[in-house]
Amino acid sequence: MVWKWYLPAFMTSAGIGAFLYLLGVFFDWKYREKLEPAAKFAVILSWMVLALAGFFVLLDLGKPAGSETGILHILNVFRRWPASPLSLETSVLLATLAFGLLATLGYLAGWLRTWPRYLVEAAGAVPALILGLGYGGLLYLVAYTLNPVWHTPVLSLLTLSLTVAAAAAVMNLPNASFFGDLLPRCGSREASRILAELTRWALLAALVLTPVYLLVTLESARFLLGGGSGVKFWTALVLGVIAPLVLGFSRNNREQGGVLLLQIVLVVLGAYLLNLAVVQAGQLLI
Repeated sequence: MVWKWYLPAFMTSAGIGAFLYLLGVFFDWKYREKLEPAAKFAVILSWMVLALAGFFVLLDLGKPAGSETGILHILNVFRRWPASPLSLETSVLLATLAFGLLATLGYLAGWLRTWPRYLVEAAGAVPALILGLGYGGLLYLVAYTLNPVWHTPVLSLLTLSLTVAAAAAVMNLPNASFFGDLLPRCGSREASRILAELTRWALLAALVLTPVYLLVTLESARFLLGGGSGVKFWTALVLGVIAPLVLGFSRNNREQGGVLLLQIVLVVLGAYLLNLAVVQAGQLLI
């Protein structure tokens, strides 16, 4: 079976959606007085991104080996729950999405600082953590233990750092360009500062881990550095890591909403392209 762009798109969106939820809950609990609007925005956006991830699952299963397609294939897989990895993965995705949606309904119902709100947020953090860690990086570590392109903790840390950077960047949307006018109650200067700093540190971690990963993989790295995978890999590194770092550290650009929006787009694109490059390169060794 040859994996196309659907799988990396699912992995990227599932990881971002999960960490949006986790960051939203963390902000709500740690910076409740100052950043509650930003936290609520992240939780609300999380289930929307996870719904997009579910759409990519359906695309990825559009032509399975059997006669069934799409959602029919998923329903058939659920009959073998929990033995089927797909059924477990889909269950965790749906659980995180459901808790994000339930928390959103709670916000609309006026659950401000009450115990039902904290109970829902804490319960949803469990599947979100499993989903975020899994599709943010650990999936490569456990998927194929004998594949030298995938089976290294360094790659898991690299993709995990990019996923966290992308989630923090997306959470900063209310402070970017015209989104500030569309979502005036969700943005704040304090939230933008914290999220920009988190994005920068995560990108710096990815920048440091990239050469470490290439050294660890040794000969198998040539599958990632050349051909179609190489184009995607170098584009992810330059446009998805280095360029956003330059924009983020520039004092002149830091307060410009348009530049912030560009940084968000580049970070998300970089996370996706890296997943796409690694998946394609790893398949050459299966």
